[in-house]
Amino acid sequence: PQVDLREGDAFASLAGLDEPIGLLFLDGWKGLYLPLLRMLQDNLVPGALVIADDTTLLPDLCADYLAHVRGNPGLFVSAPLPVDDGLEVSVVLR
Repeated sequence: PQVDLREGDAFASLAGLDEPIGLLFLDGWKGLYLPLLRMLQDNLVPGALVIADDTTLLPDLCADYLAHVRGNPGLFVSAPLPVDDGLEVSVVLR
């Protein structure tokens, strides 16, 4: 397995990515979690983990993201982990 760690603006650094993703760690502006997930969703392989950080720190900004990963049982199995400021761990099903 290969690890590709990218820093900086996620939309700029990941635009046009055509590689499969097995692990996506979201830790940035909470209101951008869902748009970023949607941008990369076709790259996520079945069984991929999507981990969103600080989901209880600013719950209003994470609400749309959480509704998406929790409300699409054909795409994700998702659960909160009550560590620090909250993590949401989602497994891609399709």
